[in-house]
Amino acid sequence: MKRNPFFIILFTTLGLLCSAVHAQDNNYLASKYDFIPGEKIIFFDDFTTESVGDFPAQWLTNGSGEIVTSPKFPGRWFQITKGGYIIPEAREDFTDNYTIEFDLVPMNTASSETLMGTAFYLLSGSLDEPGGGGEPGHAGLVLSPDYDNIFWKNWSEANDQRYDGMVSYLFKTNEKYHISFWIQKQRIRLYANESKVLDLPRGLPAGFNYNIFRIETLNESIPIIANFRIAAGLPDLRNKLLKEGKIVSYGITFDVNSDKLKPESYSTLKEIADVVKENPGMRLQIVGHTDSDGDEVSNLDLSKRRAASVKNELLSKFTLEGSRLETDGKGESVPIADNTSAVNKAKNRRVEFINIKNRYESLAGAKSLTALGAGSFIDARDSKNYKTITLGSQTWMAENLGYKANSGCWAYDNKQSNLTTYGYLYNWETAKGVCPSGWHLPTDTEWTMLTDFLGGESLAGGRLKESDMTHWNSPNTGATNTSGFAALPGGGRTYDGKFDVIRKYGYWWSSTEADDTISAWHKAMFNNNSEARRFRSIKANGFSVRCVKDELNK
Repeated sequence: MKRNPFFIILFTTLGLLCSAVHAQDNNYLASKYDFIPGEKIIFFDDFTTESVGDFPAQWLTNGSGEIVTSPKFPGRWFQITKGGYIIPEAREDFTDNYTIEFDLVPMNTASSETLMGTAFYLLSGSLDEPGGGGEPGHAGLVLSPDYDNIFWKNWSEANDQRYDGMVSYLFKTNEKYHISFWIQKQRIRLYANESKVLDLPRGLPAGFNYNIFRIETLNESIPIIANFRIAAGLPDLRNKLLKEGKIVSYGITFDVNSDKLKPESYSTLKEIADVVKENPGMRLQIVGHTDSDGDEVSNLDLSKRRAASVKNELLSKFTLEGSRLETDGKGESVPIADNTSAVNKAKNRRVEFINIKNRYESLAGAKSLTALGAGSFIDARDSKNYKTITLGSQTWMAENLGYKANSGCWAYDNKQSNLTTYGYLYNWETAKGVCPSGWHLPTDTEWTMLTDFLGGESLAGGRLKESDMTHWNSPNTGATNTSGFAALPGGGRTYDGKFDVIRKYGYWWSSTEADDTISAWHKAMFNNNSEARRFRSIKANGFSVRCVKDELNK
């Protein structure tokens, strides 16, 4: 293609934007990188099911190519070995909004140091007759890298007018690039790694369905590509988190069999972080999922590590609070498609974000939470049987602990009748080690997870408290016990030996020391409101204990 002397005018006409300057944001090139993948995968090929030396089964061509490996770039790659075109055989409708992604390593036989003899097409046409020539299909756009520029032009059979132009960008040979196209009706954006290279608001002629992506090469160009994905539909992360309470994200990706996040995950993470920051009451559970390749135990471990990596990235790069995030990993156990094809495996490899604050409402609307998670546990130390309840990712004892420690524990007013109903009161040092094997004194964060799951501190008390006034003094405001937790007001014992407020208030230790070192955090509930509030108290005071199962998030 010849350089057009009027390209500056055409850039203005079409609104061409180029990311010439990038601002550093927490070690990311972020100022113009806003790419977020589509939410429905309609084509995927990582070439792992193909044999080295074969042409991949999901692709069309009038040239030649083969699956290769590289000592410099791990994994399977598809190398174009002869001039012509290659086309992914994606027959499902791309829709008006979709994304195309793949890894690219420019290579050639002409000793050129830059990408040459390679063009990328978006076409309106038929896969059964992909056609050839300089302007194939009914309409289209072609991008042609040439040394340190990318030239572009579009055309259609409905309009004789052609537009073209160029933008500066250099693809070097033997370097890996993550290429991303974002198509929204007529608008097309091109990204290379974390840089936005091109933005054409009117790049695609109107009135056509662009359903073919084509890579075309000359004989001297022998690039390799990997991890090719087409995904339809623009994900509305904000609306889904706020209204639906859950999103399934394919925009967060990792190195193969690793929990190391890829840089192109930035925009998705940033948008999620922005939603959380704008909604102070929101808490998220981050859940990792894998496909079924490999063994089940390894996949479970990998999914948990990936969820933890996402949490760490949100904490370190986007300064979210740790108490607002929890993690889980399901491995291969919760597929959303069978694992019989590359596309379905790609659907199963995902990260889910669940708005924990909304989760209680959705469960309670279906049936009682008690029915969802009621159980029991026998303490082997004294054979006492405790009711238990699973709420979200946590399993709690649904009764106050009644195990007699060697020191630091008391029955209220030293009466056996109070012990039978309300359990022992423990000082903090004793409470830290009093739970049976497999259980522990909850941290301050774990208490927060529980109250947030039940709608926040202002509502959680009512949902946690035993609902009648057999053990609570009137009015026992808001008490419904829809959680099945059956919180009881065991009162407290002060450090100087005085007992107080039984039947009115309940206090439960956390294992988290406060910043003054002489006190620790605890949770309190009251007979005159629906709250479950967080306070600090002197460690020598005596409070009730509820134990939580060790293995959270299972």
